[in-house]
Formats: sequence, structure tokens, C-alpha cells
Amino acid sequence: MTRLLERISYRAPLALECVDGVTGAVVGDGLTATVWRNDDPGTQVMARRSPFSGLLCVKSLAGMWQQTHSGGPAGVPTSWPSVPPTAVSALVIDTRNRYLPTSIAVEVPSPAPFQVQLFSQLARPVGSSCATVQGEVRDGGSGEALGWAYLTVVSGADTYHAVADQLGRFLLLMPWPDALSVPTGSGLGGLTWQLTVEVQTQPSALVRSPGLGSDDPPELASITGQQAAQLVDGGPHASLEATLTYRSPLVLELTAIPS
Repeated sequence: MTRLLERISYRAPLALECVDGVTGAVVGDGLTATVWRNDDPGTQVMARRSPFSGLLCVKSLAGMWQQTHSGGPAGVPTSWPSVPPTAVSALVIDTRNRYLPTSIAVEVPSPAPFQVQLFSQLARPVGSSCATVQGEVRDGGSGEALGWAYLTVVSGADTYHAVADQLGRFLLLMPWPDALSVPTGSGLGGLTWQLTVEVQTQPSALVRSPGLGSDDPPELASITGQQAAQLVDGGPHASLEATLTYRSPLVLELTAIPS
């Protein structure tokens, strides 16, 4: 006869759910994630991909035994100790060159998988099944590239986002708008839609995690949290209008005045 005397519980400090920043679909292949404590950026751990869910999971981090393990009497629900959270950083890389490298900051243990939005890079293959908006963002004063700008594209009732790389180049793959709502054009080749484009860029607000250098991406929250820029198009404007034509990529050369 077996008698349970003690119950040992374990929880992983961090699991990452990586999703496409436009569709929200889980990206479960081709990704790697490196995780480290902010107070010890030299000690890094590679996350492992779950074969069942596609989550990238970290089994353990140094100095976190108390936060991830708990013991108690058998049959009694686990009671996790109340301890201060630990600040960690993670860098997600797409080995298939579809998405930009993405840096995040998060506190662990995290009670649920932490969702990481991924944004397309220029090397991503482009098909005819989706609309393409691409281009670059440059400083209206210096002419220099505005790396890691955050773009918003509004199409009717739908809103999509893109992130520029360190050279200010961006690629947005979005669903084609509803053709039935567009009266202009003759035949499919003549269908056009008006898009509204906004840019957020504030280089001074970009933050890089401990252990990352200038060639690495800033933390995603600092990218999406940049202040809105003025776009130079015959005068400073908060946004500009652009025409998307069916089966033709929309190429934008944007000049912005950073916040």
C-alpha cells in the first residue's frame, strides 16, 4: 500500500507565446528565445519549444528555486510563497527570417504565458494572398533613418501595425480590404482603397535591456510606446492618406519629425 506523505509542486518561471502582430496567429516554428535575469545578463538560458503548444518555455532560472518550487502535505492545494518578482529580459529570434528580432522585459514567475507580438521584416516572402505596404521612415531634419519606428495603418474599420528595422525599413502584410465596399475601379485590377498612415518615433524613449547593444532591438514596449511624430508631406501632418491598388505593393517613403 502506497501512502502519499508530501506533495512537491513545480511551475516554470516563464513561457512565451509568440504571435503574428497582424493576424494574431501563434508562430510555433523557427523561433529561438534567450532569457536572462536583468541583474545577471551574462547568464543566459535558451527557452525550449513545447511539442504540444508551440510555447517557448524556460525550465528554470538561477536563484529562483523558492519562486518555482513548493512543498506541502499530500492532498492540500499548493500554496505559493509571496515573494518579490524577478525582472528578466528575453530576445526572440526568427531563424527563418520572417520576423524582426524582438526584445521584451517581463517579471517572473509569470502566472500565464507572456504574449510576444512579432512584426514582419523585409526578408519575409510576400505572396498575392495579402496586401503589401512597405517602405522606410527618415528624419525630416537630418535625413537619417528612424530605426524602430512604429507604424499604424488604418483600412476602413481595421487597424494594423508594423515596426521598422534599425535602418528604418518596414514591411506590413495585411489582408486585402473588403472589395464589396469599394465602388471605384473597373474589374479587380482597378480596385483601390484609401489607407491612413501614422508614425510613432521617439529615439530618446527607446530602451534596451541589460546585456543588449546598439545593434540589438529595443524593448518592444518602448517601441510601441513612442510618441506620435509629424509627417512631412507638403507640411507637417499627424497622418497621411495613401492609395492601395489591388495586387500592387504600396511603397511609402516617409519623412517624419520625431517627438
